[in-house]
Amino acid sequence: MTASFTAAIPLFGQNEAKIQTSIEVYPHATDLGEGLPAWVAFDRKVLRFYAYFQEAVHDKREEQYRVRKCNIYFYLEDDTIHVSEPKTANSGIPQGTLIRRHRIQKREDVNGQHYTVIDLNVDKEVTFYSKTFKIIECDEFTRVSIQTCQTLRADLKARMKATRPYEPKSSLKKFLENDRRVLRFYCVWDDTDSVFGDVRHMVVQYYLSDDTVEIHERIPANSGRERNTLFLWWEVYGKSENQETEWSGYLHNQRFLSW
Repeated sequence: MTASFTAAIPLFGQNEAKIQTSIEVYPHATDLGEGLPAWVAFDRKVLRFYAYFQEAVHDKREEQYRVRKCNIYFYLEDDTIHVSEPKTANSGIPQGTLIRRHRIQKREDVNGQHYTVIDLNVDKEVTFYSKTFKIIECDEFTRVSIQTCQTLRADLKARMKATRPYEPKSSLKKFLENDRRVLRFYCVWDDTDSVFGDVRHMVVQYYLSDDTVEIHERIPANSGRERNTLFLWWEVYGKSENQETEWSGYLHNQRFLSW
């Protein structure tokens, strides 16, 4: 008799936007190409773990608890879990299926996240419906699958690390969030060392939408200077070598905030 189950249906209270599945972390690339659906990439692929749990005994004085061995089956195609206990003849204990196949929600997760392949491994403890299972072993197929998954994930994380810092790139989100937001700073340019030089008053404007800078000069009345106040054109400027910040060669708002 086959146990009925419902697969790939969100649990009650789940936030689907924040739910992760095993296909996001488990390698599923084949010769047919990437992006295969889970029911095709993981068809008939089941991970089997050997575990045990302690059961309290209240009706006997000779023993306080007993250890019961069980098998945990994890179905990669839909993240469902099935727990069964091997039957022992004349044990006097109801054995067989302990937990029917379905997605099991994590008790401590507020978003309704269910267990995935990264939550099961040898020497780990998992809690299903207030019953704690200690995983002690797995079969050969499960061991090879987990090792392959961990190796590919480690290689992927290594490739994702930047070898050197790059300047941030403007995006549409940044433009929409910071459009018409401008930081204004008042400063002076001491030009007294040059011939006929004096102290010039400036206004520095930093545009948060695209990290550009514009500088205008504050020219007082009857100073004898031209009325063109634009001192530096509106664009992105590099930094000098003695200005050490997180992004070398790039001027960003953190530099102004630290002045």
